[in-house]
Amino acid sequence: MPIALLALCLNVALAVHAAKTGRFSPWGWIIILLPPLGGIAYVLVEVLPDLLG
Repeated sequence: MPIALLALCLNVALAVHAAKTGRFSPWGWIIILLPPLGGIAYVLVEVLPDLLG
């Protein structure tokens, strides 16, 4: 149960991040509809390149 709650919180945080950065469509829907894979894809494609510069 704690793992499911942690995954839910992570998905919500990623969806909020996508909305704040103006990338909600289509990333928000991908994160919401494909919870584990959508979040991983968003982090790999959008967040990591921003962090690495």
